[in-house]
Amino acid sequence: MVAAQHTDGIVNPAGAMTAPLGGYMNENGLVGYDGLANGFVLTFTNGLKVYLTGDTGPTSDMKLIVRDFYHPNLAVVNVDGVNSMGPEETAYAMKQLVQPAAVIPSHAEEQVTTGGAVRPDSRTAQFMQLLGDIPAYVPLSGTTLGFDGDANCVAGCSQGTLAEERMRRRSELDRPLGQSGRIVAR
Repeated sequence: MVAAQHTDGIVNPAGAMTAPLGGYMNENGLVGYDGLANGFVLTFTNGLKVYLTGDTGPTSDMKLIVRDFYHPNLAVVNVDGVNSMGPEETAYAMKQLVQPAAVIPSHAEEQVTTGGAVRPDSRTAQFMQLLGDIPAYVPLSGTTLGFDGDANCVAGCSQGTLAEERMRRRSELDRPLGQSGRIVAR
């Protein structure tokens, strides 16, 4: 577990807490505190290290703890700009602080794709453009993303309309496929 900076609360206490406390809080417009925000770094058996940012802003811990201690090679980053970093902050955090080999943008709070292609007017498209040479893989409904230990996408790889040639070259490497799941380390 790593630090994340985000205010957090239970905005519907009646639905999340037992009676009568949840009802009293709801009636009085109160929000319940539900703990500290955090991110996670997961290490898979193939060596893949994934940083899950959670809702956060850029922090010095992204460099000092996440990058310098854990050395993740894949990051799943929230880019909504409402509850977490927006496209510019997230791109800065990835390029300057964390420096992963690849990223998966998430939690955009908007429609990101149309027909499997990234919408050019989306925050995700803006983030991907700002990333420069760091490949970004867009999760698509019903598609499992698979990564080897070096964060090369080996299954379900979709970069929308950006960096398609790099994705095609990686898919030609004839890597073995593994079990299915949301993010699969190979």
